[in-house]
Amino acid sequence: MAVGRISGPLLKDNLLRNGVNLAFETNLLYLDVNNSRIGIKTSSPAYDLDVNGTTRTTNLTATTQANLATFTISGNNIASSSNTINFFPSGAGNTIYNARALIGNLQLTGNTISTTNSNGAINITANGTGGINLGNSSGSVLVTVTGDLHATGNITADGNITLGDNLTQDTVSFSAEINSDIIPKIDNTYNLGSSLLTWSTVYTNSVTVTTVSTTNFTATGTVSVSNATVLSGNTTIGATSSNTLTVTARINSNLIPSANNTYNLGSSLGPLYWNNAYISTINTAGMQITSNSITATGTNSNLQLSANGTGTVYIPTSNLSVTNNVSIGGTLTVTGTSTLAGVGITGTLTQTGNFTQSSGNFSTTGTINSGAINSTGTLTLPNVTIANSTITGTTTATNLILTPYAGQQVEITSNATLNGNATVGGTLTVTGTSTLAGVGITGNVTQTGTFNQTGNFTTSGTLYVSGNLTANSAFTVGNVQISGNTVTTTDTNGNLNLTANGVGSVNVQNLSINNNVIGSINTNANIVLTPQGTGNVVINNTQSFIVPVGTTGQQPASPTNGMIRYNTTNNRYEGYANGYWTNLGGVQSLDGRTYITPESSPGANNNVISFYANNVNTAYINSSGLYTTDFKTANIDITGNTISTYTANTDMNLVPNGTGSIVIGNLAFNNNSVTNRVSQAVTVLAASGDGYYKFGGTYGVGIPFGNGNTDRPGNIYAETGMIRLNTDSLSVEVFNGAAWSSVVGNAGGITNIQATDIALGIVLSLG
Repeated sequence: MAVGRISGPLLKDNLLRNGVNLAFETNLLYLDVNNSRIGIKTSSPAYDLDVNGTTRTTNLTATTQANLATFTISGNNIASSSNTINFFPSGAGNTIYNARALIGNLQLTGNTISTTNSNGAINITANGTGGINLGNSSGSVLVTVTGDLHATGNITADGNITLGDNLTQDTVSFSAEINSDIIPKIDNTYNLGSSLLTWSTVYTNSVTVTTVSTTNFTATGTVSVSNATVLSGNTTIGATSSNTLTVTARINSNLIPSANNTYNLGSSLGPLYWNNAYISTINTAGMQITSNSITATGTNSNLQLSANGTGTVYIPTSNLSVTNNVSIGGTLTVTGTSTLAGVGITGTLTQTGNFTQSSGNFSTTGTINSGAINSTGTLTLPNVTIANSTITGTTTATNLILTPYAGQQVEITSNATLNGNATVGGTLTVTGTSTLAGVGITGNVTQTGTFNQTGNFTTSGTLYVSGNLTANSAFTVGNVQISGNTVTTTDTNGNLNLTANGVGSVNVQNLSINNNVIGSINTNANIVLTPQGTGNVVINNTQSFIVPVGTTGQQPASPTNGMIRYNTTNNRYEGYANGYWTNLGGVQSLDGRTYITPESSPGANNNVISFYANNVNTAYINSSGLYTTDFKTANIDITGNTISTYTANTDMNLVPNGTGSIVIGNLAFNNNSVTNRVSQAVTVLAASGDGYYKFGGTYGVGIPFGNGNTDRPGNIYAETGMIRLNTDSLSVEVFNGAAWSSVVGNAGGITNIQATDIALGIVLSLG
């Protein structure tokens, strides 16, 4: 402490140490005199200047070479002993900037990527199955290709595609086959071809169109028309007799032949007849058929029903009523019931319908061929008599057998009563309800329908039910009763026990119950407790409810909204919602100084959300909006009524979405255009005080132009000082408040031709 300065003897000969090293605080600053090295925080410097720690300097200059970790900087070269050089800029911008970058034969300048080698290609190759994505901040991509575009693989375009920008010059060629549907964006809007350019031939399996307008139409396959179709001119359907026409729709017009009494419906060749014709009225040359009436249309003409050859005029099922005389020149055949009075038959009588014999006997020695036989008495047949509703066998020791046609059944349509025993040699199938009393069954009974038991059912063996067992009332087994959808015990205060065998579980659908554990049978399946209606899931316990517990790494791989668990990693309750696990204890830092409150004070109920950082209220939100004194984004600072960037020399970018514009007041900014959105409104640039308007650049300023008649504003619309280019006089003119005049004055200007003539005259005169 007594040494205030270094005395003269110590400064002698530039502090020569004679081979003795000098240390300050052992290794804080170490001077290696023998090796001419200086160490900072090291007593064994390996370099001329060896710093064991962090070195900070404003400027670091290395005249030859600098080594930093694995990097070597020599001249304008940066090399690394590592296989990889990584650039990780920090900060919100995360930007590595240079005006131009050269990587191999690839050059990056501004927003342009080019090659430095002549005719060199640019290859963009993803790794493995990775793709190449082109995008921008607005979500829309505009890729412009000025040359040819060639793709050897598949091309998939999810958005809109525009091919060509000139209808008469640009063409599209398809060398490949199309492997998908071609569907228009809007229904009934776009055309294939035009009235001036038509497709030569369309090959298709089927065609479904709304309107067809064609000169010639030939289809070798199926033509399907779903909407209204108008065929003008002569139409021929089919070329040969093998072609067919199928009409599924209903015909909404008259079918009129082009020539009278010339064309047929159907054909005698084949022959080919129509199956059924459903027609209200049929008019022929001499007859009309309407409803159930056939009328001759000729005056006093007969209505003639004529069969062909040996055929007959046949009325199969209805009665024939004739109010006038009937003259029968041939045989009268009656197949149904005939009631005749005073009939004399001299020829053969053929009876094919009912024959009623009310009195007397009817005897025949031959065979009776008949339809229905109605008998009021007993009908006696060989070995069988039929009396009233009883059929009796008349031959001793002979069974009465009812045998249907092959493959058919004997059907009893009403109730059947068996007073004796019934023996079923095959299968007894009962499709309805069966009522049995005192039934003894020694074999197997298969019940496929409904089995109604009104009395007691007793079995000494095991009852196996492979189908459904339905009881109309309560079903009791031991002390267990099943009634409706309820299973109860019949003993007072008795438990209902569902007990598995051994280590087995009681399974209820997809749930497994084993002792006090309820689990799921299906792997990774949920267990859902769902109350009825407005009911709640209640855990009636005074102790606690344990939620799932685990680390952050043990969180569910596929979480769903509403999940709650306790995280042992950060010791907090957390819930999952909308893709994130969030703290259930409120938004608050661990030290409690940064937090969010839903109201200004507990119980205030003022609907104000306040944000505190280090116990300072920095912002709040109410029903009107967000309020804060200073709002910052990545590079935007909003303070008071000022919006600024807080990075030096950084642009302020206002970017609309898609084709939208930036609107300030009534002005819309879109790319390089400024538009007044109010129709016919004046756009005013107002300078303040002595300020003036200045346009930069070297090219010039474009002013409005047009002819001197219809394009020029009338005097009532023009304002003093308006300036424009008159394309008729090729002169710039200005409105002086009363009229339009040239900017060169009242004398007017000269044209380009006049100026050329004057210049030539001057040159010639001056030599």
